[in-house]
Amino acid sequence: MVLTANTRWRCPKHATLEKQLPGPALKEDEDRKVPCCMKSKMSALDVDDFIQQNRAVADQVETHRGYWESDKHWLPRREFILRNMSEYDLEQLDQLLALSMVWANNVFLGCRYSTELLDKVKEMAEGIEVEDAPVFKTRDEIMKKQQGR
Repeated sequence: MVLTANTRWRCPKHATLEKQLPGPALKEDEDRKVPCCMKSKMSALDVDDFIQQNRAVADQVETHRGYWESDKHWLPRREFILRNMSEYDLEQLDQLLALSMVWANNVFLGCRYSTELLDKVKEMAEGIEVEDAPVFKTRDEIMKKQQGR
């Protein structure tokens, strides 16, 4: 299944109402409905509800999992994607996927990026809980600790 502006899904907070995923460049005067739960970021429970009620969309997001990603890495990255997909048009899906990889690489591998980029992905990931995330030290932190001995 390919996500389009007409892809139907069930709102986690109003499970009886079907809504449409927002399409490119929504305008207020259009009759396309913006899902109430996608106007703001989803909580972890909303993401779980969304996945249960919208298997087709969840399965489409699942296709973006890298074969190398363990559940420990994929589940938080999937949550990142689902929480932020309302902010990106379908044409911008690659950008959202790239930002999710930046966030995952920073959290799980300690990769460093520009301050502006890290600030953006950290804001997008606010509220996502990562269990057993590694703690990384910079070379300067290690050297400072060794010099203090």
